[in-house]
Amino acid sequence: MAYAAQIRTAEIASTYDLAHDEAVAVVAFVDLAERGYVDAEIENLDLRDWARRHVGVVPDAFAALADAGAAVAAFDLGFRKQDPTADMILEALGGELAERGPKVVKPAAHWLAGKAADRLGRVLDAEVHYEKALEWEADWGPALFELAQFAADRSDATRALSLLGRIEGGSEETLYEVLQEYIPVEHPELGRNDKCWCGSGRKYKVCHLGKVDESVREDGRWLYKKACMFAFSSEFADMVVEFDDLVAAGAADDDRSIFDGPALDIALFEGGIFAQFIARRGTLLTEHEVGTALRWLDVERSVFEVDEINTLLDRRSGDTVTVSGAAGLEPGDLVCARVLPAGSSAQVVGSVIVSSELQAANVLQVLGRDHQDVAELIRVLS
Repeated sequence: MAYAAQIRTAEIASTYDLAHDEAVAVVAFVDLAERGYVDAEIENLDLRDWARRHVGVVPDAFAALADAGAAVAAFDLGFRKQDPTADMILEALGGELAERGPKVVKPAAHWLAGKAADRLGRVLDAEVHYEKALEWEADWGPALFELAQFAADRSDATRALSLLGRIEGGSEETLYEVLQEYIPVEHPELGRNDKCWCGSGRKYKVCHLGKVDESVREDGRWLYKKACMFAFSSEFADMVVEFDDLVAAGAADDDRSIFDGPALDIALFEGGIFAQFIARRGTLLTEHEVGTALRWLDVERSVFEVDEINTLLDRRSGDTVTVSGAAGLEPGDLVCARVLPAGSSAQVVGSVIVSSELQAANVLQVLGRDHQDVAELIRVLS
């Protein structure tokens, strides 16, 4: 047993690039959580009391989790897949470490408790934990990143970019690239008390100063990208990668982004990630965005014939729909996609050019089944 534990610790240290003491702390934390899971299945535990009895007496045993890489490894190894019992155990352990652990581990403890609170549906409690993590260490990377995502979900690109800028390598994150499109448009020629450029008649300082153009929110593009970034969370990563690999297996080349093609969109909708996005992030979204998002849940994927630029004929319903953002589609093309309405327009997402009438018929056959096989859907699309 001792030898097996040593091998496991060494493997974790190698995989996550951790020092030996950090890997030891990760193993101890994950093992304790697994023990709590078994105990919780047997009896109705008071988890905070249980955590106090197991952590409070030896809090220094987990001090090495102070390293951001070690904390991320502990979460990844023990809590990657969502499970309410495991998340409640994580929240109890993180909370106990935050309260009784050494100062050095408090940022990690609050981050772990925040991750649990978020997955348990309490995003504002999670935000409090991440802010407290930064009170103990102002530039603790994982907490900064989570808060940047929350700021992005609130459509505050300026704050999100500021938070990412405090992380080493933050400008290389996909979120940083996405946010560039949504930086508020400044009008230095206008004074704070001048009438706003948008024609509302209100003063610039109370209308669009420091804010993104409202039309960018209303057309749904940012909302969809927010959902995509949520899908990149660790608990969903395996599904997204699996679907992307299935698409890649049938693709002619790999010169594409994860945002291209059907994999990410299928993970969002058929995979159920988008419904979780609304449930967990709805508090941060605007009322308009929540309404739009709820409408999107009822939108079915279909095969469309491009009638003319930005006008599509739905082969399932026979309806014609006018869209925006149908770049690359030409009249006569057949495309399998989801058309998401937003405001007075609609956007095409998860699009795949269908090569023939036979493939179109096969896709429609799969789409028409009561219980869709996601792997089969990707196969006929590829």
